Amino acid sequence: MFYQAKSTCLYCEHNFTTTKVRSSRAKVIQRDSDFCVHYEGPNPLFYDIIICPECGFAFYNSYRKLNEHQRQKLNNMYISKINVINMTGERNLEEAIHTFKLALLTAGIVNERKFITANLALKLAWLYRFTGEDEQSVRLRDVLGQIAEEHGTTMDAVMYAWLFAHPVRIAAITGT
Repeated sequence: MFYQAKSTCLYCEHNFTTTKVRSSRAKVIQRDSDFCVHYEGPNPLFYDIIICPECGFAFYNSYRKLNEHQRQKLNNMYISKINVINMTGERNLEEAIHTFKLALLTAGIVNERKFITANLALKLAWLYRFTGEDEQSVRLRDVLGQIAEEHGTTMDAVMYAWLFAHPVRIAAITGT
């Protein structure tokens, strides 16, 4: 089910291997209406983000090649400030959430394409769903409701305002 995939860091160009899950061997037990897939056993989603064990750069395999300006921004805003963690082995849910947060951060720093950033945000939301912390969801809805009421608008409008004001510049995707 697990295998080692070869990867090259987009920042430091270090070659390394990282653990992945063969999606074809993972047993699907449920698909949600927003396409979130639940698996029996290891979840391939936990391994979508690649983290370089040399410099700590977190990236998605769809990131574009970095230019010198992006490298400088990454160095100043991310590489020089993080503690490098080795995430090339098996991951639990908490570690998977951490990798997606790091990838969202780096996507914002390098001004990655909006659909990549939106995809990362959606998958991070799926990971939070797996935590089963329904109390957090209820509390969030209560707070959103209060803010919406104070401003005479809807909860959806408050969520979109937060997305559009976020420093990572998340793109909202709407529709059916």
